[in-house]
Amino acid sequence: MGWSAWLSLARSGAGLTAVVAPTPGMRLAWRELANKLTAYELYRSADELLPGTAAGAPLAEAARAALALGPRRSPWVLEGLAFARAEAAHGPTGRPPGEAGPEGLLTGAGTAELPAAALLPLHTGAGLALARRALAGLGSAPADAELARALERFAALCRGHARPGYLDAALEAVGLVARTLYPHLVRRLARAARAVDAEPLFWHGAGRGLYFAPAHVLPVFDPALRALRAAASEPEDGSGRANAVAGVAWALTLVNLHDPEVLAAVLEGLEEARVDPEAFADGVASALALRFDVTGRDADLEAFLAYRPACGACRRAALWERLVRRPAEDALARRHPDLRGRGALGELFRVPELGRARDISRREDR
Repeated sequence: MGWSAWLSLARSGAGLTAVVAPTPGMRLAWRELANKLTAYELYRSADELLPGTAAGAPLAEAARAALALGPRRSPWVLEGLAFARAEAAHGPTGRPPGEAGPEGLLTGAGTAELPAAALLPLHTGAGLALARRALAGLGSAPADAELARALERFAALCRGHARPGYLDAALEAVGLVARTLYPHLVRRLARAARAVDAEPLFWHGAGRGLYFAPAHVLPVFDPALRALRAAASEPEDGSGRANAVAGVAWALTLVNLHDPEVLAAVLEGLEEARVDPEAFADGVASALALRFDVTGRDADLEAFLAYRPACGACRRAALWERLVRRPAEDALARRHPDLRGRGALGELFRVPELGRARDISRREDR
């Protein structure tokens, strides 16, 4: 059985269990698993969902076909499309590590017609493939110098393929690849990322990876909260912890955008998990800004923004207002237009340190 068939079967099974599970909490957990599997299946299925375009057609044509699939599918398919194209250009036996090729995947001839709405997921998908290429071959105990060279190769590849203002979207992917394929090297790779000015981005990507890690996939013992606990404890400094938490929240939000009850169920556990609520809110808001950049205010995004926990005046409802709805509305009304106007949408992939410092100062003043 191929990957696609296996994923489809697993997703169908999770969806069925989400209907028949005996308790509301179990049904919610299985719904979250079904949502995760759907996202991954779409990411892996670009060639099947874009027949005749994924492999041979110009990237701009394939990207337009992906956008036409609709808002629930297009962000994941675009990421998978760029991953496949970058893999083809820089496979295990392709060009030497660090060589970007004769022209950038997203900057070369023919890419001027790429739809603006496709650029963020195209950069994240390409970044995943380039990170996998640059880190290939790391053993169980590589020397620090080898890790430094790997991160330098990766940064050079990203600079060769990324557009101005989108570089951070590609660089962030190395944390996800490290968390997924080299979990024993995460802290050491994070230190190596400092030399290429990518440590906060690394931890944001590692947070996304935590949400999808095998240990946090099975729908038992609050997998999202376990991923958040790991994000709040694994990095060595406050900036790393904030970005890792934001990365988990980012993935949690995008995967469950059409199912906001899944996100709402996590909120009351944040304090016990010792999670920075402001970092969590940044991850939620930044993820929604990315979705808005790709799809506009589509029906799912509008429904998410209109959602309120059914309990009315309960603590969950208050947390939803403070950590989800208000930051989301602010991101769409102010942060996204500001970043787009400055040509800096890649900044969505790291927690803004200045903004966090001001927020902390205001809280201390109170």
